[in-house]
Amino acid sequence: MNFVYQEDWEDEPLRGAEILITYGEDLTDETIEKAPNLKWIMVMSAGMELMPFKAIENRGILVTNARGIHKIPMAEYTIGMLLRYEKKVKQLIKNESDELWDRKIEVGELNGKSIDTHSWCWCNWRRGSASWECL
Repeated sequence: MNFVYQEDWEDEPLRGAEILITYGEDLTDETIEKAPNLKWIMVMSAGMELMPFKAIENRGILVTNARGIHKIPMAEYTIGMLLRYEKKVKQLIKNESDELWDRKIEVGELNGKSIDTHSWCWCNWRRGSASWECL
């Protein structure tokens, strides 16, 4: 078994390749044609929308990807951004940089709040009422 690293798809290594490990966006119909022995393409990302699927399907090549690879980092990032917004972290950091110690900045809590995914706004269910208060 030989492993060959390439910046660009060169003809000679492609002719003998059975497996390609790629991010997927760099593959074209021409690349697939140049690899007559190709059996498997491993995409090292979750997204595969730019891949030449017609050429891949015509050849019966197996395609796998790293589906779900970003689920934990993206969930953590989302929580971080929600806290950044609700706790007014940007304003607090600016104030600290300006040596402004403003104790009147009102920060909120995430408890009891939810996100309206239809209009992408930050919403607060007002207890005791039948309405959402969108910020």
